[in-house]
Amino acid sequence: MIIQFPNEDFLYRLFPVEKNNREQLVEAIQSYFQKNSIEPKIEITDRFITITFDSESWGEDQKAYRQLVYLSEKGQFKQAKHLALQLIQKSPNVSEYHRILGQIYFEEGNHEDAINCFIDALRWDPENESALLLMGNLFSRYKNDTETAIDYYEQVLKHKPEDYLAMNNVGWNLFLAGKIGEGKKYLSRAIQVKPDFPNSHYALALVADKEGDFKNCFEKALDAVRFNPKKDELYKNSLKLAEDSAKKWIENNQLERLFEDYLALLKKESGTEIRIEADGTIQTPAKIEYAEIHFRDFHLVKYRSTHLGVEHQILHELLHLHLALEARTKGKNHLLFSSPSMKEEFLRSMERTQSLLRQSGVSRDTIQEYILSIFDGINQQIFNTPIDLFIEDRIYQDFLEIRPYQYLSMSAMIEEGILSTTQPEYTRMIPPELVSASKVLNLVMAQHFRELFGRDFVADHKPKKQELALAEKMYAEYLKIRTLKPEGMEYSLVRNWANDLHLENLAQLIPESEYKREPKPASSDEIGLALSESERKIQEEKMVQFLKEHKDQEINAKVSIQMMNALAYYTPLPKSSVKAIAIEFATLGMNGIDPMKEGYSITSIPNKQFSGYEVLAYYYVSWAIALPEHLAELQMPFVKEYELAREFFRVK
Repeated sequence: MIIQFPNEDFLYRLFPVEKNNREQLVEAIQSYFQKNSIEPKIEITDRFITITFDSESWGEDQKAYRQLVYLSEKGQFKQAKHLALQLIQKSPNVSEYHRILGQIYFEEGNHEDAINCFIDALRWDPENESALLLMGNLFSRYKNDTETAIDYYEQVLKHKPEDYLAMNNVGWNLFLAGKIGEGKKYLSRAIQVKPDFPNSHYALALVADKEGDFKNCFEKALDAVRFNPKKDELYKNSLKLAEDSAKKWIENNQLERLFEDYLALLKKESGTEIRIEADGTIQTPAKIEYAEIHFRDFHLVKYRSTHLGVEHQILHELLHLHLALEARTKGKNHLLFSSPSMKEEFLRSMERTQSLLRQSGVSRDTIQEYILSIFDGINQQIFNTPIDLFIEDRIYQDFLEIRPYQYLSMSAMIEEGILSTTQPEYTRMIPPELVSASKVLNLVMAQHFRELFGRDFVADHKPKKQELALAEKMYAEYLKIRTLKPEGMEYSLVRNWANDLHLENLAQLIPESEYKREPKPASSDEIGLALSESERKIQEEKMVQFLKEHKDQEINAKVSIQMMNALAYYTPLPKSSVKAIAIEFATLGMNGIDPMKEGYSITSIPNKQFSGYEVLAYYYVSWAIALPEHLAELQMPFVKEYELAREFFRVK
């Protein structure tokens, strides 16, 4: 048998004599091996010390060795120690016998005997990796001797310089021993060798957490998730650490600081002030109210302060404004509108749902409100999903400090989407084709989230094969254009995906420029009003007579008469339909409305050409019905006209 030791300082860890004293070293080696009835032949060079002796009478008992390992793993230490001592007595040259005995002592807390056994194991085999690691662990954790521990750890890496497992184990054990800095070095080396090893990323995340670097902790924890396909205990721990560190990061950062520079940029590009205000009454985590729509001289972003990660939602709304500004500069911004006829058709298509709800005793108004909330929800989803992909990409790439917020916020939304399309309490009242369409769009977002953060929600959606295939096709379309995205390209995806999902009849995607065109001469007046022509003439005559009798009250006759017609038109419609009309009138009014001009039109009231006075009347009444809390913001001086129109409408 030949044992060869490198002639270097580590040798004196195994044979503790005066360094570079060959005489003492030879004597110590001879003494140790003679103890085992061996007369070793020792050869010393500048590089190695070689020990040669006859070991033919010794052999390894494989059956007994397997039994020793079994007893040790089962924790039957008393029997295992007895067997180990027997095997060592019979064959002292087997390094693993000594190592296992040492590990038993280690587990029992008998550290001195453990050290002696590990030293014996290394004297017989100086490259015994397990013995080297255990010695390092013992000195780092229990002896508080980092220098000695690192000496043993470095021997492992000397023999296996590309062994990322060894590097990880060294770093991990140093970390557990409280040697954070030293452990970090080894863990970083492990990742250099094996960049996709999740254990090292997780360990570095814990290091960052100890150092109070919560953002880095968050990123490394997600790397551990990204590179772990097993979804095992390590995966679960990594997810929890990512979430916990994201929350800690949020607790230590201020909203104003995160948005200050970006707000300044948007204000400059839009030429309009932007305000951010908390509002606990809104239904969504955040929403933007455009200055043009709400007749303000500022854009307003509202947010619910109780929503975790709401800073991401605020930024998301600001990016909606930014993309709209970019598309507008090229004349390619689009708006989504649904006409009353589209909503009425949707209501008819949901007759089964309405019937089930009626049988349950739900009122007509509540049923209609519920159905239209589904209508609005699926329209918002088809319109927003392609745009949201571009927005979330920008947030991820350009706002690094927002990523923890983005992760928490997006994962919460995806989980909500999973519930809404997989749980019977949410889906039983909704037609399967709508549930499927919503799920496909959710799957698109889940693929994007997986790309950004490594966490995979796709299987949680329980998709059918065709649903997943369509979602993958749609996401592939997005990937083709995202890096070279020209302004307004997102709207092509809205159209394509609406067609793919057979949702194209629920809304119209119309260029914003169509709502800002100059008025043109009137050509028709085919709108069907609730009043017949004869009834309308009678009411108008009464109104004219009244105005003659009260001419000193400064009431605008034309506006009052048209307001009465507007009330007649709006009364049969659901409030949500009137609201859509109100918003469309607000968009039409962005460039101002001339009462003396003819030829105005909006998509929500088809086949109707409005005079300027009619627009003002229908505009005002729509807001009075659907958005009364914002009516004063229109700054239209028609309070008396509206009161009079309502009075005459009731008289009928």
